[in-house]
Amino acid sequence: MYRSSGSIRPVIPVQQVKKSLQDDQELNIVISKILSLDPPSARMIIRGTSITAYRRVHEIISGVLDRILDDIRGLRTTQQKQLERVRNKLIELSKCLILVNYQEARNQISSELANYLKEIINFATDTIRKSNNINTIESVISRSRTLIDAYGVLVYKYGRK
Repeated sequence: MYRSSGSIRPVIPVQQVKKSLQDDQELNIVISKILSLDPPSARMIIRGTSITAYRRVHEIISGVLDRILDDIRGLRTTQQKQLERVRNKLIELSKCLILVNYQEARNQISSELANYLKEIINFATDTIRKSNNINTIESVISRSRTLIDAYGVLVYKYGRK
């Protein structure tokens, strides 16, 4: 975050993170920004985030995303059947959202990091709910997985032990 004429703006705007879930080039730009943040900017995102808390959050979110990808990639059946199986995972994504909010409320992960994670989960959820194109869903889920890994790098570098 940085101050500009009295207001606080995120280091990487949440809208840009959302856009990166729709486009590989944009994802590459966002990940490059995340991984090249100077320590003060990285700490603005991470703040008091506990490495252990993020590892737990990451483990659960990545597990759900991986199971969705497995359902898409492993089930070469009709697109309708794939959509049904993937949509059955919406409850798991809802639980991920609850977990992020819970860890944020306990001050185990920072509000800034929680906002990025919530945006990723919400975008993945909305895509699964609204899209009938399994390839679009697969791309969004794969990009979501990549983004939470990139935030994990920051947490391991700058998080609270």
